[in-house]
Amino acid sequence: MNRQGQVIEFLYEYLRENFGLYFFIILLFMLGIIFGALAVKALNGEQKAELFSYLELFIQGLDITPVNESGVLLQQSLLGNIKTILFIWVLGLLVIGLPLVLVILFTKGFALGFTVGFLVYELGWKGIIFSIASVLPPNLFLVPALLLICVAAVSFSLAVIRSRFLPRRHSLYPQVLGYSLWALIAGVMGIIASLIEVYISPVFMNMATNIFL
Repeated sequence: MNRQGQVIEFLYEYLRENFGLYFFIILLFMLGIIFGALAVKALNGEQKAELFSYLELFIQGLDITPVNESGVLLQQSLLGNIKTILFIWVLGLLVIGLPLVLVILFTKGFALGFTVGFLVYELGWKGIIFSIASVLPPNLFLVPALLLICVAAVSFSLAVIRSRFLPRRHSLYPQVLGYSLWALIAGVMGIIASLIEVYISPVFMNMATNIFL
């Protein structure tokens, strides 16, 4: 079997063995999105007005943002994404940080749901267009990266817990190596998400703003 076939078989086995975890992680993330969207309705009029003023300032600033600031924005985005993935990786290694991994996942889903929910609530169908232009592109890579590292963290933590109840202790080195590999893949996806967020999403947002808003 060639190397490509081995990689495909490895990915297939990994997904098959962790299907239940993926289902649970995706469900938890979706619950975060739902609660985030519902939280928009809990805001009072003053809070909504304040957030909407920030949104208007952001939209107005799309056309006047200096090009030389893109490097700073990229650095901030990269730092945020890599720190999140690295933090989840460390929590998975510590095992006791497993509950916090789930909290981070739910919080990320909540933030995403709140953002999209607020845009749709305030702008209607235009908010949907703006969400597709601004929120969707980077999250096509960031969300899978988050789900991937969270599943890997939970899977590794459970493997460590199970190993402690075995009569013979086995080396966890292969699991640590595999876990770190998934974290590396998630990190690369996070970098791609940052590049899209800084260099591609603003183009789509400008187009959506000029045409629909």
